[in-house]
Amino acid sequence: MAIPFTELASSATIGTTPRSLPADTTTGVPTSQTTKGRITGFVDFMALAAGDQYKVEIYEKVSGGTQRLVDTWFITGAQSGLWPIPELAVSEGWDVVCTKIAGTDRTIRWAIKQEVGDVNPLLANVLTGYSVARMLKIIAGGVGGKVAVSGTTRTFRQVDDSADVITGTEDSSGNRTAVTHGS
Repeated sequence: MAIPFTELASSATIGTTPRSLPADTTTGVPTSQTTKGRITGFVDFMALAAGDQYKVEIYEKVSGGTQRLVDTWFITGAQSGLWPIPELAVSEGWDVVCTKIAGTDRTIRWAIKQEVGDVNPLLANVLTGYSVARMLKIIAGGVGGKVAVSGTTRTFRQVDDSADVITGTEDSSGNRTAVTHGS
């Protein structure tokens, strides 16, 4: 099951002026990104060499307050892999900022992935119209709920007996010929 996300990806030559990675700007940094969700991603510091040092900072607001620094990391010297942006729940004023501290201005690439939409996997659709939560309710009713038989129709109830979850019609051989699922 895929969780929808927006990718904020780009590259820029980064120097001593702080750069907002999601906004891809050096103006008004830190910026205030307001799309709620979870962020994660990678920054490619492979262009760094001995003597280079860069700083990555994450900012966020809480309850409409002032934007504050959440954490800071220093990346120093030649790198052998991508630097991971830690997964973080963000909401009302977040930013990821990169600044050169020492050394040479370098072209840095990044990709920030932000989950958007319904990020609760129990509510996301596994099949069209069927969330994990709905499927579990149907399965539980079919396995552990009451069943009523009337002619060629079998009706399975939710485990708490509050509603029908499966209604099926059988042919003379016992094969289901039609099935409907409750909500």
